[in-house]
Amino acid sequence: MLSNNTDCSLTEVKKSSNAIDPLPPDVDRPMWSVMIPIYNRTIYLEQAIASVIEQMREYAAERIQIELIDNCSTNPEIEFLIQRLAKQHRISVYRQPQTVSMVENLNTCIRRAHGHLIHILHDDDIVLPGFYQSLEAAFTQEPSIGAAYCRHGHIDENNRQQNYLSSLERSTSGIIPNFLKRIAVYSLVDPPAMVVKRSVYEHLGGFRPELYGACDHEMWRRIAAHYPIWFEPQVLACFRVHSRSQTSAFVRTGKNIVNMRQSIETTRSYLPKSTAERIAKRAMEECALYALRNAFRVLSRGDITATKAQIREALKCSYSLKVIVALFLVPFLAVASSLKRYLEQNRE
Repeated sequence: MLSNNTDCSLTEVKKSSNAIDPLPPDVDRPMWSVMIPIYNRTIYLEQAIASVIEQMREYAAERIQIELIDNCSTNPEIEFLIQRLAKQHRISVYRQPQTVSMVENLNTCIRRAHGHLIHILHDDDIVLPGFYQSLEAAFTQEPSIGAAYCRHGHIDENNRQQNYLSSLERSTSGIIPNFLKRIAVYSLVDPPAMVVKRSVYEHLGGFRPELYGACDHEMWRRIAAHYPIWFEPQVLACFRVHSRSQTSAFVRTGKNIVNMRQSIETTRSYLPKSTAERIAKRAMEECALYALRNAFRVLSRGDITATKAQIREALKCSYSLKVIVALFLVPFLAVASSLKRYLEQNRE
């Protein structure tokens, strides 16, 4: 069911995205496709898979597809690990003939998925008990939705809960009203929390390669422009924040903010013409504030290169009063944070 809150042309969307072809009619269709993209990293993979397998024990084999999509890893350890996991659990493995971009590997996940519902779980994230049952119930209760996501938190490389929870969009399960206006401004959904119908990817296309680090944000906005989105208020997924992630590498160069800025410009075409400029301006301001929060965090750790990159890209997004005030606060807050950490570490 298409929503009426956008003037965006579906033809333009299809041109700017990788096409996802429908499956042949004779293909067996499970309810779930849990697709796990991997490349070289082994440290968190078993935990990610275990978080899925534990919930899928009650599912009949024909109702689920769990597949690892290996982006032609060069780490010899990963082949032994994935073969062991494939034998130990009811999962399959697909290996790219050659290494492709991260986004192309994500689109391969979608193309190889046979399920009606697709969950792309990165190899360092986890889902919590009740994730699949709760979100499947959403699609059963409201067939018009294109996607559903749950409230989610962050964990660090040692599985410690971080002081972060995604926003509570509503106190009970259900469709989020006027969601496009909110998600066009704020980055509300981390990848492990989101489930999308395969038919929606077929309709709207896959992830956009040119957006790279922000391809998921743009994808959720594109879906919200065309379909209702369901929210589950239980915390049922965790996004891992650690130094080995692609996100951490992008922060050092500022590319995370470059991609977010490109995503905002792309999203402008999905918005009603009467409000597109105002919403895009707010989104740019929020993007700048996000970059300055990153600058504060990395400066507290003494990473001057990343600090400069985040500040530089923040000022390319917005010069609003909020942004300028936040900019001047960054060094003071970082010094205070460093001093607090030093005192705690040296406390007798």
